[in-house]
Amino acid sequence: MKAAWAARAADAVASTSRQGSDRQAKRQYSGSQPPSKLSRSSLLRSGSALTSEAIARALGRQEENNLQDRVSENRVAYQGMPGAFSEQAARQACPDSEPTPCEHAEMAFQLLTQWLVERAVLPIENAQGGSIHAVYDLLMRYRLHIVGEVSMDVQHCLAARPGVRREDVKRVMSHPNALAQCSSYLHSWPGVVRETASDTAAAAKAVAQQGLRDSAAIASEPAAQMYGLEILDRNIQDTSSNITRFIVLARDAMTPAPTDTRRFKTSIVFSLPGDEESGQLFKALSVFALRDIDMTKIESRPQKSQPIASAQSNLLGQRFQYLFYVDFAASLSDPTAQNALRHLQEIAPFMRVLGTYPLDEMASMAGSLDNSAMQTLKRQLMGSRSNGASPAASIEPPAEPVPIPAAPIVPAPLEKERKPAGLSVAYQGMPGAYSEMAARKAVAGCEPLPCDQFEVAFQALDGWIADRAVLPIENSLGGSIHAVYDLLIRYRAHIVGEVTVDVNHQLLALPGIKLSDITRVISHWQALAQVDGYLRALPGVVRQAVDDTAGAAELIAKNQWRDVAAVASVRAGELYGLETLDSNIQDNPNNITRFLLLARDPLITQPNDKRQFKTSIVFSMPERAGQLFKALSVFALRGIDLTKIESRPLQSRPLVPFDTPSAPARGARFNYLFHIDILANLADEKAQNALRHLQEIAPFMRVLGCYPMYVEAHVRK
Repeated sequence: MKAAWAARAADAVASTSRQGSDRQAKRQYSGSQPPSKLSRSSLLRSGSALTSEAIARALGRQEENNLQDRVSENRVAYQGMPGAFSEQAARQACPDSEPTPCEHAEMAFQLLTQWLVERAVLPIENAQGGSIHAVYDLLMRYRLHIVGEVSMDVQHCLAARPGVRREDVKRVMSHPNALAQCSSYLHSWPGVVRETASDTAAAAKAVAQQGLRDSAAIASEPAAQMYGLEILDRNIQDTSSNITRFIVLARDAMTPAPTDTRRFKTSIVFSLPGDEESGQLFKALSVFALRDIDMTKIESRPQKSQPIASAQSNLLGQRFQYLFYVDFAASLSDPTAQNALRHLQEIAPFMRVLGTYPLDEMASMAGSLDNSAMQTLKRQLMGSRSNGASPAASIEPPAEPVPIPAAPIVPAPLEKERKPAGLSVAYQGMPGAYSEMAARKAVAGCEPLPCDQFEVAFQALDGWIADRAVLPIENSLGGSIHAVYDLLIRYRAHIVGEVTVDVNHQLLALPGIKLSDITRVISHWQALAQVDGYLRALPGVVRQAVDDTAGAAELIAKNQWRDVAAVASVRAGELYGLETLDSNIQDNPNNITRFLLLARDPLITQPNDKRQFKTSIVFSMPERAGQLFKALSVFALRGIDLTKIESRPLQSRPLVPFDTPSAPARGARFNYLFHIDILANLADEKAQNALRHLQEIAPFMRVLGCYPMYVEAHVRK
């Protein structure tokens, strides 16, 4: 059956025009009944992942095929090649289904929408890397429903062809998230180039089938075995608790029976009014707290269509405008949860339920903790009553950092002995990077100091080599920069300012090169993600990740590569003598990045300063219902507005146990640190009292900085 269908799909691909396939690829079906003439056979070819063209072209033949088979077979779609971690999650979530690989996450959404599979399993959150922003965005674009979740421990290995030694490897290939999860391991390996692949298993397959003896793949052990590779190193991820949570999607929502005793979770997304009234987020979350409904996660994502909103009409300040994704522990069959959502609709201009589903009780700990370890974990987190410690007091704050030097740090001369043209500002990247533009914008007349990694910029500041550091914290397309949030915890740098930069990507190449000559595109992996739609339209072009956008341009100029293009800024092209093949190639024109200005000492503000100030803090919460609401209430009760909230898995302890109806301490969920920005000047007594109040609730709390909100005239509404 599969072989026959594959032949029909191949025939369809050969006979359908690209124009028709593009139209079909964009088509969506959101009803509860299938289209009348839709092929129900698998698009899966042996050892291959589905592509959007294959899906669209096969669907284009449905009028000709008119197959009698009218039921979508028992299949589950996942992103990646056979052997990918997502395939393991799909088998764990749907053990009786046939896994169907897809080239991109959106292909899985398309397959499910077009009735070609019954379920899709996609990653939504990783304990180290944080939320998977692309999947959150796809949840908004498609009318699918979350009907389950599953968690698994992700252990990366370095694999190469038989006989290849570690010292032979000059290039490491994998998915961008896997490369990021192994960044410390890779940073200790000088000269190795990182190249992105669509998934970890695809990287393993490429190394095996292309006969690459100077390359290795970061993938799972099953993927290495599947493609005949040998393991060079095991467990190379930066943290041992590298847990990824996956969601299970279906076309129809789950409707739990009121008598169902399982523990349920509901996921929603909503926006808040764009007016000047403070406390809107607190009001939204109060609908759950007032009904004793516990929130398990909150995620803010910039609205792509309108990422920037003015802070107040009489100010020139600006802030990002967000959608809020919330998970709460309740079933929609519960009248209390239904009333909470009705209440939320009175506040939120937009609200959608993404799904209600059984909470993953034990899968989070599978392969990671046995029952005795689970009990030990619970005792550690909840505290021992024998010594009189309260549960809140027993939760240890994150350990102070012992930085791992990426390069030797030599203390600079004392300030009075230095004679720079201006303040030296460390940034990540090469000259011409967007971060350099941000540094010059944040500190006029500064001396930019390029650093090859985010952490080196922190170290340069910490070691008195730089006076300031400018680092990206948030992008309107890609969301938060998780690595910088983590470094803010590890280092005692203080936020003293912010600035935003419009990011306009160009495709750059050597003079005289045409677009048709390009076989490879290089850039920072986030820049590659921001031009994903553009690059997909360039068939056969390989993507390769490097440390920054300007560094990509510099590599092309230095090596005189005539078949390679860089995604970088106009300034990078000018600096390195490259020509623009295409302009403004980002997928969304509203591509704005917010940067933080860091210093060794905090900014001491004055009570009579009329500027609009932000204060950034990070805190943890005890594991009891309603704690986040209590924490946010300390600001709302004083009329202090929140401009952002970000939840980051606590890397040292990403899972916390909870009791289930069947047994105590038989489940686990992610444990978070919360980063929030508030509109407040720490010199004001009201803000001081709010932080004192928060300290009564939070086991750990740190002020990251108080600084003027970024001001720019063009944002006035």
